[in-house]
Amino acid sequence: LSIRTHREEGFSAEDVSIATAFAAQAAIGLENARLYQQSEARAENLRALSRLTRLIISAEGGSQVCQAVARAATTLLGAATARVSVADPVARVLRTEGGFSLDPEIEIIVTEVPTVGYGEGLSGRIVETRRPEYIPDIADAVQHKNRRLSSVARLRGFAGLPLIADDEIVGVLAMFFHERRSFSAEERELMA
Repeated sequence: LSIRTHREEGFSAEDVSIATAFAAQAAIGLENARLYQQSEARAENLRALSRLTRLIISAEGGSQVCQAVARAATTLLGAATARVSVADPVARVLRTEGGFSLDPEIEIIVTEVPTVGYGEGLSGRIVETRRPEYIPDIADAVQHKNRRLSSVARLRGFAGLPLIADDEIVGVLAMFFHERRSFSAEERELMA
């Protein structure tokens, strides 16, 4: 709050007291607006997750589910692209079953590597460790397999989560972001 006066004597103690009280009320109003905005965003995320759950329950094929999960991840988290890769334990590879990109050029680059061996690249490591990976900038990642994602598509942030059912790893959800990314606890919870 900034107040100016033309009076040479400036502000009286009463003026300062009134302005301070007004500023305190304005601060409460701004904080309430921020909290309301956060709760609305969280409610929208929950509605989107509910829609995704209904789709998963009613889906007839695995690729339809994978596509829906990739679209939801991209939309909810502001990712540039998301991929769902399914594990093939016999061949020890991940095969992309569904994906969604906001940009057709990114879609072309991200589909250049349709399979990844266990332990290879960003997603292959997740299969072996069974732990999520959050990388602020993939340009710095040694294990990064498709370098065109960072050099041409200019993608930076990466989040990858193992998909586990009945204690078996069934795949990996991989999300790429345009900007360097530090993932908040709330974002990690939403991804999970």
